Amino acid sequence: MNINTNTLHKNGIHDFLKLNLYTKFSNKTFNQAIYIMSYTENIEGCTMFLQYLETETDLDIMITARECLVIYMICFFHNDVLSTNKNPTETLLYEKCKELVRIIQDYTLQVEISKDTVVTVDTVDTVDTVDTVDIVSYIKKLNTFSVLFNVWKSKDLDSQKDIYVTMYVDYSEEISTFIQKATHIHQLDYYKTYIENLVEMKIKIKKCLVQLVGKEECEELIETKKNPIGIFNTDSKEVIRNYVREAYWTIFKNNLEDDTIQNKDIIDSLATTIKSYMKNMYGQNTEQLKSIYSQIDFIVDSINHTSTIKQNLIDLLYIVYNELIFFSPTNKILEKVEEKLENLEDIDTIIHLFKIMMNEYDRYMPQ
Repeated sequence: MNINTNTLHKNGIHDFLKLNLYTKFSNKTFNQAIYIMSYTENIEGCTMFLQYLETETDLDIMITARECLVIYMICFFHNDVLSTNKNPTETLLYEKCKELVRIIQDYTLQVEISKDTVVTVDTVDTVDTVDTVDIVSYIKKLNTFSVLFNVWKSKDLDSQKDIYVTMYVDYSEEISTFIQKATHIHQLDYYKTYIENLVEMKIKIKKCLVQLVGKEECEELIETKKNPIGIFNTDSKEVIRNYVREAYWTIFKNNLEDDTIQNKDIIDSLATTIKSYMKNMYGQNTEQLKSIYSQIDFIVDSINHTSTIKQNLIDLLYIVYNELIFFSPTNKILEKVEEKLENLEDIDTIIHLFKIMMNEYDRYMPQ
């Protein structure tokens, strides 16, 4: 599907191009780039861009605004964000980021005014006639990056296997569909480059899976996996979220030993997530947020500097519950949670209740 870029300008891509992210990230140090990630104008510009892409197609936009900015972070600071000695997933991520950044840069350079002058971010308003861009293909590349990025973040073998296999199925089905379509309308040459790109990505995904589990198990997984993840369809976001959620809680549980946390980063990550929920629910109520943040920080500090964790996690669990019940006092699920709260004897139950309530908090988070 091709979209006239003149229309595209007047909607989402106009402000996105004016962000000039290539220059912002390429001319900064790693620490400076981290601050760029949090700039409101950058997040809002990416959000509007993604919203526009979604309204113009029937594809689900899986990538978030922050992940859009991560693309530039990885492109220009890959050794800092990923690693110097990259594993197959990290190499694939880096290659995908470079490709996505190049697409936007090439498109920007192709946008010209009538005098054949390349349009800059300052003159983009004056454009009258522009070329077309394959917006659907671009969205699919963004979705692929989002899946790969979440695979890398999960660092959990089972979730990585599941996602790689389902991605492989997705690409296999897309290739088959487009070959049939192109043959039927006698346009195989027209779709040749697109199909070749899909085949190349499919091969890379399989190589990552072989590296992860070995050739024999790779073939068995591909043979038995029938349901795609939905990179090229709608209703795919929740599938990825579930993979990542389960991976996180598996890692969380595995890091608990003798009532202590082996990796302190895991509790910091939980605290950051809870704070983001609070920020979303309370908005500009800085006094309330300050009070809640203080309680959370106190508990995290206690976990990091004491020999026990169970009671501290229970205290954190009560904060999550009390704030949620305030916003949703008639929630039937929370009634069952309350019953469990009265008798918390083991870590498994605590983690189970965290999972339930975090899912409920997602109702209040922007999708």
